[in-house]
Amino acid sequence: STEGGIVYTWKNVNKLKVAYYYNKIENRINQPILQYVNSGSANQWGYETQLILQFNKFIGTQISYSYLDPDVITTYNPEHQFKYVLHANHGNYRVSVYGKYVNRLYAEDNFGSPLPDYQITNLAITLISKYFNTHLRVLNILNRHYKVVPEYEAPGTNAQIGIDFKL
Repeated sequence: STEGGIVYTWKNVNKLKVAYYYNKIENRINQPILQYVNSGSANQWGYETQLILQFNKFIGTQISYSYLDPDVITTYNPEHQFKYVLHANHGNYRVSVYGKYVNRLYAEDNFGSPLPDYQITNLAITLISKYFNTHLRVLNILNRHYKVVPEYEAPGTNAQIGIDFKL
């Protein structure tokens, strides 16, 4: 595998990242449609870009795009992904809206079992403290119907409550 890239930083908080990668794959084990199989060989390449902006001490965003030429190993390797985050901070609270768009996803190698493109949006509210963060996440807030495995719908709108400990 080979990867290279550049990072440009300005005002100590904003960044633009661009990376190129190449993977020579030999006999990877895939799990297409709930069954393990050997994938064979492939030469995959792609690039990723990411922009991180902090507009002021309260509001920031992160936007990224990735492209992958999966060769023949297309199982769960989307060709295009666009991800985004918009967050606002106030005191010990952070509110984030984040999500992704996935294009040209397949459940099998050699472009088998194509899955529909999808876009999901999520919401998170986080209470930040010195030793832990408490969060409430509402996933798929627009209740989109999509599949990441053939014949199985991904969950609709759902919520998660959790605690992240800082060690």
